[in-house]
Amino acid sequence: MQNVRYRTGFTLIELLLALIVTGIILVAVTTLAFAVGVANDTTDDTSQKQAQVRYATLRISDLIRHCKLICGAPNGDLAV
Repeated sequence: MQNVRYRTGFTLIELLLALIVTGIILVAVTTLAFAVGVANDTTDDTSQKQAQVRYATLRISDLIRHCKLICGAPNGDLAV
């Protein structure tokens, strides 16, 4: 009767293997979450820089469109 009672539970080896597998899965999920966070920060930084370049381009084109005279300056510069 006692042998039947002990056979219904998990052994120590099974519990240790389950903990190891769970630990590996948690490490993988944590690494993935960190990578997604870094990618999100990089994307935000890139989009902010693109918006600044877009604004500068529009501002320069607006200045050139509404200027009265554009003159060449030394070293290939332009004077508006």
